[in-house]
Amino acid sequence: MKTAKFTRVICAFIMVLLFSGLASAAQTSTLEYGCDVNPTGEPIGGGEGYSKLILSGDYTVSTKEQFLDALTRAKAGEVIYIEPQAEIDLTGYKDVDIRSGITIAGNRGYQGSPGPLIYTDEIWLYPAFMRIVGPNVRITGIRLRGPSWNEPDSVGLNVLADNVEIDNCEIYNWSYAGIASSRSQNLYIHHSYLHHSQRAGAGYPITLRSTVALIEANIFDYYRHAIAGSGHAGTGYEARYNLVKANAINHAFDMHGGTDFCAHQSSPCTAEELLMSGEFLNIHHNTFEIMEFGAIRTRGIPTVGLEVHHNWFKNPQSYMGVQFRYFRGGNAHVYDNVYGPNRYLVKEYAKPSPYVYEEGSSVVYALANVGKIKYGFVNPASQSVKPYRGIFAIELMPVEIDEVFEITFVINQVEIKLDTALLYSGKELPAAGEVVVDTMQLSDGMHELSLKINGNLELPLEQKVYFQVDNWWEMEDSFQAPTESGWFGVIDNSRTSDTSSGWTYATDDSAAFYDDDSRRVRTDATEEYLIWDLAQLHQFTVTVYARTASADGLTLWVSVDGETWEQTPYRVQASSLNEQGWYQLQLSGSIPLTQDVRWFRLTLAGGTDPADTQIGEAYFSGLQTDE
Repeated sequence: MKTAKFTRVICAFIMVLLFSGLASAAQTSTLEYGCDVNPTGEPIGGGEGYSKLILSGDYTVSTKEQFLDALTRAKAGEVIYIEPQAEIDLTGYKDVDIRSGITIAGNRGYQGSPGPLIYTDEIWLYPAFMRIVGPNVRITGIRLRGPSWNEPDSVGLNVLADNVEIDNCEIYNWSYAGIASSRSQNLYIHHSYLHHSQRAGAGYPITLRSTVALIEANIFDYYRHAIAGSGHAGTGYEARYNLVKANAINHAFDMHGGTDFCAHQSSPCTAEELLMSGEFLNIHHNTFEIMEFGAIRTRGIPTVGLEVHHNWFKNPQSYMGVQFRYFRGGNAHVYDNVYGPNRYLVKEYAKPSPYVYEEGSSVVYALANVGKIKYGFVNPASQSVKPYRGIFAIELMPVEIDEVFEITFVINQVEIKLDTALLYSGKELPAAGEVVVDTMQLSDGMHELSLKINGNLELPLEQKVYFQVDNWWEMEDSFQAPTESGWFGVIDNSRTSDTSSGWTYATDDSAAFYDDDSRRVRTDATEEYLIWDLAQLHQFTVTVYARTASADGLTLWVSVDGETWEQTPYRVQASSLNEQGWYQLQLSGSIPLTQDVRWFRLTLAGGTDPADTQIGEAYFSGLQTDE
């Protein structure tokens, strides 16, 4: 199966369309233009002369019962062959599923055969007649007929999987869509005859949403839009070697845009979504016989690019070839197409430019700053997921503008901001290492860097990137008592690295201890200790419940080697006495990072009633290390 390749990726998403309207006086009579170029070796529209036929299968069917039974039994890699004379009436059936890897084949074109027919006469409002629900499906050599070409609102094939091929088929009489795809990659529709889908407000032989498709060597007739794209992200198609006949009630090839779907979303559209008209359009070597309406229309700017070239538009008016609505410009390139019966060549009708304009005005809407204009942050990168610690240097790439724009960029002013603070201002890009960020001066979490470059373009080059600061680790020990597990026995939830033997857990009367349901308490009036292994400790808070508003008998110690201990001071914040006679004490302090403290010890002196002092929680934070 072939893949749809967008052979010339031009710019990304925001640029202006300049109508040159340059038509050469010379006529062209070569076969470089239109569908007659057809290098596929197969007849346009399929049928007689088509060579890639399948004339037998693992299941041979001719009736409704046989066909439906084969669909339930067929496995990936197997073929369901429909006999030439078969007319399978599936009236009353909807969402008939075609599963992964199955091929459905008929003999359309073989010895003049029209191919077997599958049809329905029932008119309904959705769902689809048949659904392709698994990848690697092929539908070839059959006729698929719907109930009406203009009554609401039937769909022939609904493609819901990747790597689907539909070839040498006649698909017709579907009022909404002959083929509708809402989430598919590598959809290949070729050498088929697609006609009579012409309902007002719908009428699509092919409609695509969040789908990438190659549409090749088909015949389209009696349509509203022969090909329609929704404009959503991930929607793009290459259309080549197709014959698009004149029986239409609107323009032939289409891509909607954010102006259509943004109004119906629950969440607001981004600026890119509002401007965009799908991902890409690559339309070349097609013949458009349509005269009353335009041939191609887009409602915005594809995010990757739009190319229209080597087509034959039989309407001699060049403005009827490609039309733009809402936004024009950017990455649109319309060139080397011929018009009218005498094939007048227009070398360049629209060329790429760094701007997008609102249609109907000369106001620059936005700068096309993706793809063809390269600038911005190298470090931090726009897609960076790594956390930043310590000090890092900001690195910018030099500004590069594609030569297709014929612009030499001159910088007038550069500004870099960190969150809302101005970090750099100058007449040129800063040199490598000139601008640094000390993340130790920032809070952990996300921060914004913004770049603004003013130059000789109509708008500044602007970019924002976000980076995550992650200098500090945190650890909380809530002194959760051991828990029972049927599989693993008793689970020790302690987070200490060493503990003296005279400790137990108290889990009673949590209301008396400020809703703390698990605490450390001594078993006897003996001196006991708790030790934590904590690299680069900086701050600590220990919660204690006591009968007095002080922490008498409790000392805190730190060590760099686990052998030599130094007592560390702390502050005490005491709550008021509660009804059960307990104070909640917060013992907190900080340790200079220069001390490189790794171990922390809590010691509770002996000689007092062990129930009168209980340890409720310990919280620590410190500097992240590579350990």
